Amino acid sequence: MAKYVHEVASTELFFLRPSDTVGNAILGILSLGVSSAPIVDGERRPVGVVSLHDLVGQVGGATVGERMTSPALTVDENATIEAAGKELVERDVHRVVVTDADGRAVGVVSSLDLVRALLGLPAHHPDAFPHQDAAGLSWSELHELDVEHSEAAPDGPGLFVLVYDEKGRPSVPVWAEQSPNVRTRLHQIIAGPQDDQPWLQRILEHDGAALRFRAASVPDPYARAKALERAQAEVASASGLPASR
Repeated sequence: MAKYVHEVASTELFFLRPSDTVGNAILGILSLGVSSAPIVDGERRPVGVVSLHDLVGQVGGATVGERMTSPALTVDENATIEAAGKELVERDVHRVVVTDADGRAVGVVSSLDLVRALLGLPAHHPDAFPHQDAAGLSWSELHELDVEHSEAAPDGPGLFVLVYDEKGRPSVPVWAEQSPNVRTRLHQIIAGPQDDQPWLQRILEHDGAALRFRAASVPDPYARAKALERAQAEVASASGLPASR
């Protein structure tokens, strides 16, 4: 029988940034069929929450940060099932963001998850939702950075993000790049040294074993450039590292 929140929580978590526009946030929420989303800072620490009702109202600013409710309601991943259940009851909510020891958002747990645990039933989460950002861009799941898994990348124009993803630690995006052929570019990165990209080479040498990638097909050059700007901002905010142009 599960005893702790991390045993039953879902790691599928759609989140927004305070600077995301209301329009893009509505698009993301509607496309995933959720009713609300946590707002996180550059280090993925929850700072608030926004619901669809907050976003479609006429009162408020143009960004998510101007419409969110703060602070965010959270529960530690190592909290007991009983403690988490008590928190949901006292707050009169059905879902709450799960955080790790550093306060970073790592998932979500619902009242139904907790009831299942108390009854000794296994956690049951729906299939992963499409990994879309607030602008509605669909990303692949995280894949290992090797030849076999790179075949899942788009065989055409798009962009990719390299993510430091070591077990037991929060995932951190460390490199973003666009390419006329994402799959071919990943093959190049896997095949050998990146002498023309010293920062990328340093990342590969230092963190190669823990790197994964997510990719998106973006045929339109303008949309691809805007998507790359967002991805680069995420890299800079989360890791402090430069991202390729």
